[in-house]
Parts: sequence; C-alpha cells; structure tokens
Amino acid sequence: MDYKLYYWDIPFRGNFALLPMVEKGLKFEIIDASEIYPESGLSIVCPGIAPPYLYDCQTENYLNQMPAIMMYLGSKHKLLPKESKSKWEALKIILDCNDILYEITRYHGSKMWSKEDCEKFKTERFPLWLKQFEKLGSVGLDRTSGCFFEGKISVADLAVTALLGAIKWSFPELATYMKEHAPNVLRLVDRVEKRDRIKQFLKAQRKELGKAYCSGEIEDSLRTVIGA
Repeated sequence: MDYKLYYWDIPFRGNFALLPMVEKGLKFEIIDASEIYPESGLSIVCPGIAPPYLYDCQTENYLNQMPAIMMYLGSKHKLLPKESKSKWEALKIILDCNDILYEITRYHGSKMWSKEDCEKFKTERFPLWLKQFEKLGSVGLDRTSGCFFEGKISVADLAVTALLGAIKWSFPELATYMKEHAPNVLRLVDRVEKRDRIKQFLKAQRKELGKAYCSGEIEDSLRTVIGA
C-alpha cells in the first residue's frame, strides 16, 4: 500500500488527491474520514481542520489541505512541470480550484444558496474563473491535444479535471458555461477523463455514488437552485 486517503464517499475535494494516484497507478486505500475527523484532526503530526488527510505509508507521515496534498504527490511522482515558473503556475491553478470550491460551498457552508446568488455565480463568477483557466491554457492547450505545461500531464491538468469534471457530471447544466467560456479547457477535461486508469476509476466511482457531489445541506441547497 502506498497511501491512505481519509475522506468521504463523495468526489469533491477527494478526487483532487485521488486522480494523481490513479494516474500513476499507485496503490491506495480510501478510509472514512470519521476515523480522524473531527476528534483526531489535531492529534496527528501534521494537524488539519478537516479532510482530506493523506497518509504516506512509506514515510509514515500525514498531510492535510488539498493543494498541499496535490503538490506533494506531484513532486514525489513526477507530475510537476520542470520549469520553475510553470511549477508555481501549476500551484496557482490548484489554489484557484480550491477557491472555486470555497465559493461553491458558500464559504464552507456559512450560508446556503439562493436563486439570486446562484444566477450571479453562473453568469458572473463562474465564467470569470473559466476564462482565467482558458487564458492560462492559451499556450499549451489546443482543440485536440496538449496540457497546461510542457505537453505533459501534471497536477494542474488533474486539478482542473477533478474540479470541472465533477461539476459537469453532477450538474450538467453548468457544462454550458464551460463550453462557452473555456472550450479548450473542457476538451482537456474530457481527454484526461478518458485516460485508461482515470476512465476506469471514474466509471466505478460514478456507478457507486451516482450524481453525488459534496453532500449534506450544501449539496441540497445547490440542487434546489440548479436542479438534480
């Protein structure tokens, strides 16, 4: 076993950690987050407020926070660009994805979605994020091939796929905005989702979990304003 990932039976932040491991053919186990969260979240060597938690079975170390986990896996398993500038841009893309998740969850559930707020997100904030990804990919991506950096798949491509692939699957209506504002990025997501290991992983996950996204009151609120 290479890794243990402590998370729930939902894609959301978990898939950001899972897709790099799947892509590299690593052996991992997904463990219900309740084994650590919330009681033991502060007792591990690298404490964290909430899942995901990644446990490296070789080094016997824990890591928390989705962007840190992705950069750790990227560094250890050759999923980072070689150029220094590109490495930091890859991190920026991961952090942007994390910010979008923060917005989608209405700031970690501090409030729920209203139809007015959702319409504003769909027509203003979400397109702005999508245009940003499209701009970042203007050099490396094209209509049929390419990745964000150096023509090789990296954590940047996997992060955007974990983000937009899950949204597109769980809330198909939002794919319309992806097609309009980030067509090359959407094609990248489709290509990554068709890579052999990732395709098999997503097929099994979606068969098991259906359209589940982030669960709880937040997902209920989303589905009320967006639809099933």
